[in-house]
Amino acid sequence: MNPRSFWIVSFTSMAIALGLGFSAAKSWQQRGVAGPALAGVRTSTNQGLDFSNVIPKVMPAVVGIRAYRAEQRQLQPDFHKFHPQLQPRESTGSGVVVDVEGKVGYILTNEHVVRDAETVRVILSDGRELKGKIGATDSKSDLAFIEVYGHDLVVAELGDSSTIHVGDWVLAIGNPFGLSHTVTTGIVSAQGRSDIKLIDSDQRYENFIQTDAAINPGNSGGPLVNLNSEVIGINTAIASRTGRYEGIGFAIPVNLARRVYQDLRKFNRVRRGWLGVSIDLVTREQSELLGLEQSGGILIRETFEGHPSDAAGLEVGDIILSFEGEKMLSVASLRLAVADTEIGSEVEVVILRNQQKKTFKVILGEAPQSMEHLYSRLKREHKKIEKEDIGLSLQSLTQDLADNYGFGDAEGVLVAKVEPNSRAERAGIVDGTLIQGIHQGEERQYTVKTVEEYEKAMAEVNKAITFGMSIRRPEERRTELVSVKPLPQSDEE
Repeated sequence: MNPRSFWIVSFTSMAIALGLGFSAAKSWQQRGVAGPALAGVRTSTNQGLDFSNVIPKVMPAVVGIRAYRAEQRQLQPDFHKFHPQLQPRESTGSGVVVDVEGKVGYILTNEHVVRDAETVRVILSDGRELKGKIGATDSKSDLAFIEVYGHDLVVAELGDSSTIHVGDWVLAIGNPFGLSHTVTTGIVSAQGRSDIKLIDSDQRYENFIQTDAAINPGNSGGPLVNLNSEVIGINTAIASRTGRYEGIGFAIPVNLARRVYQDLRKFNRVRRGWLGVSIDLVTREQSELLGLEQSGGILIRETFEGHPSDAAGLEVGDIILSFEGEKMLSVASLRLAVADTEIGSEVEVVILRNQQKKTFKVILGEAPQSMEHLYSRLKREHKKIEKEDIGLSLQSLTQDLADNYGFGDAEGVLVAKVEPNSRAERAGIVDGTLIQGIHQGEERQYTVKTVEEYEKAMAEVNKAITFGMSIRRPEERRTELVSVKPLPQSDEE
């Protein structure tokens, strides 16, 4: 073959190869975005996904919110702010129209967007600005609704947040930094986030959707939307060290938001189911101390006299294993399950007591709007009696001391003093604590009512390793299980 023919053949082969490569790449790109999960979403051979046909159906229902306050107020630290700061006289947020009756529109947003506001202005997608009226709020879920009067208001379609999956595409719409009706995209990063304490309330109901769609200040209250143009969440907060987007945002599931909105409209408050207990999670270590076969379950720290659990026979120290047939693995799961159950209904609660499972029928009440009145402040008084090797000075609990500390008819041994840097102090035990039990594995479970019973129990447990104590603190009338661990070995040893 002459040189000229060789180069002709070589270039021809190269062109064919490149052509096949481009064709395969184009085909792969098209195949990669097709399928049921992206139904209704156009694709582009140049840019991949095209969300432009999702936006028009929901954008007209999204609003901007400006809340005006008479004065600045001090804010407590929250998830992405590390120092208290002043709440500005004017703040911005977002919302979504979820209902219209005549010419009255109802806008769902976050409670913190309109908190303490005296005047609210609502900006529609067509540029109209309307006067808003705060309807009702719920700080425990961080939700509120606003009423506006206007014509041609568009209502967003609410979806079903129980059908979403990690990895689903979502769009966040709102007004970050006052930039009206901004759209960002991402995926559902996680579900059921309930241990992040975003909501500023002692009775918080958290069950967040986590997303990496960009959310910034001003997005709060805006919708998180699926590819069918349905609202599946209300954007609420971000995890950030700077107060700006860093890839982690949180939205309230629309199923929870819908229920809260309906109660706010009907009752001007949210009606939630109520067991009448104070609870805490049983950790893996506590499970071992209590001799449980497996970790999990919710420890009853306190029952409130005359409330549902007390009336049904549940007791402090019981461990709730299931509620209405569902295994309880976290405090949040039980709190949400109870709250979502109809008030007045009879529910089945399975508990563990003294290594035996028992089933109780409990008629749920309505959760109080505030828990403050259920707790009493305890006076503190100390008397040194006897020193133990874990750093405690104890005394018997007389009726006068029980009344003075607010323990009522409870039984146990009173801690008169805790030695600094002792095992007891490291376990979180403080002066005035009432010790009610000692626990270490299945074979060592002791109820403590007197100093003598305490001494006998302590003689039986292996103090060289971790053991547990059931206690009631002087300023909290609840029972909890703490771990008393060995002191760390010194460098000299």
